[in-house]
Amino acid sequence: MMPALVTLALLAIDLDYVWTLAASGVFSQATWIELLVIGVGVVKTGAMFAFGRLRAAGVAVVLDIYGAELLLLPFVAIAYALFGFAYAPAFVSQLVIGWVIGASTGGLAFTAFRIGRSMFRSEGLAKVIPLAMVSSEAGLLFVNSAVAAGAPGGSIDTIIRSAATGYGAISVTAPIYFDFAALYVLLLLYATMRSGGTLAYGPKYVLAAVVATAVTAAWAVAGPQLVAVAPTYRFVPPALAIVAVSWVLGYGS
Repeated sequence: MMPALVTLALLAIDLDYVWTLAASGVFSQATWIELLVIGVGVVKTGAMFAFGRLRAAGVAVVLDIYGAELLLLPFVAIAYALFGFAYAPAFVSQLVIGWVIGASTGGLAFTAFRIGRSMFRSEGLAKVIPLAMVSSEAGLLFVNSAVAAGAPGGSIDTIIRSAATGYGAISVTAPIYFDFAALYVLLLLYATMRSGGTLAYGPKYVLAAVVATAVTAAWAVAGPQLVAVAPTYRFVPPALAIVAVSWVLGYGS
């Protein structure tokens, strides 16, 4: 049950992103190159789900598949340097924008599947927690980017600018934060408890979970007064800390 719930929570974040992006109207502003690259990203995700060998592919292979379009960049740079390809800057910009949107919408869904499968197979914390934390934070940044793109003055390139700068604002009552709360609780249970209610790994994991929860809660209260950063970046420090501790405990046990 828990793997399915975690997968659903991550998929809810991705669906929030896709829905907000579709409702923002940015696709009506997209060039044919951007739409083509976005479509390629969606097709690649469909292929990843459709073929068993791709569903089971290693991380390096998955990254190679999703990043294949970027291999065009060196050739465009050479064409620009040698032949003065005047359209090169615009082409690169459109390629990157299309790739970011296509890879993010499909990649978040495929990552949710891989995380749920890892949990179903009872794989270690070092494989589950870091990927789930990074995926959920990336989802938050892209949802925020989609909101910013749909705001007055927003455009399709706002997706990249907002993700990089945190520009934009998601209401504190937005559904995505409820997804985050549910996801955190589920990952906490996975890290500390078995289905029968017994400890899954040992006291040090329970202690790490308690400390992580306390630090995160304290940061939620004190963070805005201590560091002036965009709300979507506020939980990056505790998230990275949890990723690091989970990785160390997972591979050190």
